[in-house]
This record gives sequence, structure tokens and C-alpha cells, in this order.
Amino acid sequence: MYKFRDLRKVRGPSEGTRPIEAICFNGHWLDDEIEAFETLNVEGRNDFKRSINAQELSEDGNMYLSSRIPAKQLKVNFYWKTQNIEAYNDGLKKLKFILYNPEVKIEFLDEKEFYYIGTVEDFALESPTLTTKGTIAINCSNPYKFSDVKEIESFDNQFTVNDNDLIYPNKPKKITIIPNADGSNVEIDNLTTGKKLMATLAFSKNQKIVFDFDNLDFSIDNISHLIDLNLASNFDDFLIKNGDQIEINIAGTHQLEYEVKQL
Repeated sequence: MYKFRDLRKVRGPSEGTRPIEAICFNGHWLDDEIEAFETLNVEGRNDFKRSINAQELSEDGNMYLSSRIPAKQLKVNFYWKTQNIEAYNDGLKKLKFILYNPEVKIEFLDEKEFYYIGTVEDFALESPTLTTKGTIAINCSNPYKFSDVKEIESFDNQFTVNDNDLIYPNKPKKITIIPNADGSNVEIDNLTTGKKLMATLAFSKNQKIVFDFDNLDFSIDNISHLIDLNLASNFDDFLIKNGDQIEINIAGTHQLEYEVKQL
């Protein structure tokens, strides 16, 4: 028996008063907080590139070796309108202060279930006039967009990841086990991919066993036992996606926390 929980914090934006692609930068809805600012459109959200590493052959074509997806570039186009130089200066001062912080959470009104992590690399107005247009260029060093943390809670030793948004394989954030009885062996199998997490060590009933993928740690009751992790474990590439079957050899409560990522 298991259940899925979405841990997103739900805000209450007044959607009717914002442009459809209104941007929330580090918790600040710019169209709400900056009177002179109005989002026009956003470019680059659905774009991606792939850098390919290939060996040139003596015959036609190349031999593919590897590839990577570089950073994503977003461009926010906006309208700027003020009545006087005081409002112009005050608005720019506040806007630049909000945009100053690097690597922050960025959301858009038409897709609030996902966010990007990005840094403003260029901010510019078309002209130094009270009414003009401008652009905000954002570099997303991680090209993916992410959901807020979701959680699967299971009381069965085997369960299926059931999330239609989880179409790209992604590493979980955390797996937590609270055993019903004492034991001496921990094993988590992704039966779909064949990847495993294994450790041989003693644990007691109700002790919290945690695989922390964000911090690359394995602990029991907040004491690190990373050294006890079996060297054959797939800690670096234990990925999950929709439809994967997960098996845990310990009876008790099992929690799997993860984020959905998409291009």
C-alpha cells in the first residue's frame, strides 16, 4: 500500500491581473512589485541545444563519442512605463536590487508547477526614456526546469513510481526507511534499471535510515555510515522515472522524495 504526495507550497497569485507569462524572480512577482514593469513575453523556455563530441573519420562522417546539454538562455521582454523621473529611478533601483542575486528560483505564471534556477547576465532598456521596452537575459546553468519536491510514501516492500511528468530519468533527493524490526542488511533495488543501494550493518526498530542523494550521505539516526555502503552500490547513478518498480528489503515505512525535471 502506498500513496503519492505533492509537497509544493501553493501561493495565491491574482492571475487575472498578471500577464500570462509573468515572471516570479526569487519570490518576487515583478509585475506586482514594480509598477512600471509589464511582462510582454519570454523567449527560450522551450529551446535546448546539444554539444556533440565526435571523432572525425577518414571516411565520410564522424564517430559519435559523447554529448552534453549546455546552459539554457531565457530572455524576458518587458514594457516599462513611468510618469516622471522620480518613479523611473525608484522603479529601476528596486528592479535591479531584485535581479541582483545569482542562482535563484524563477517561475512563470503559466507554468507554476515548474521552476528554473538562473542568474541574470544582462539587463537593458531600449532607450533612457520614461516609456520604453527592455530585456532581462537569464542564464540557467542547469538547463532543466524542476518541480517542487514530491513524495511517495509506501508501506509495501515493492512499489511503482507513478508520475506522468517524470519522463526524464532523475536522481531522487532522499530515500527514508523506518523499519518495523531490528535488522542487519539494507538493500534498495530499482527492478526496472537494475541499479542497487546496499549496506551491511546493524539497525534497530524505528531507527531512521536515510539515503541522502543531495549531500551524498547514508545515515542511521543522523549518524553517517557512508563508509558502510557497499562499493557495488549505484549511489551516483541511482535514477528513477515514471513506471520504475522499486523494491526495499526492510519492512516498515518507506519514503522517496524527488523532483521532476524536464527540458
